[in-house]
Amino acid sequence: MTPDEYRAAFDTIGWTHSHLADRLVMSERQVRRWYAGDPVPSRVAVWLDCLAQHHAANPPPERIS
Repeated sequence: MTPDEYRAAFDTIGWTHSHLADRLVMSERQVRRWYAGDPVPSRVAVWLDCLAQHHAANPPPERIS
């Protein structure tokens, strides 16, 4: 996963660095390093890609007034 692909997946999912770090049970600092361009471990990259694809295909429902 390239840094641009990581950023795109991260943006599609819509989580904060803190939220992703909590979900992965790791430091927010490491998540920020990936966002800055450090290599993303393959198992994390595959998971994020699948999650981003799901979010893109299944957006939240429109606001109901």
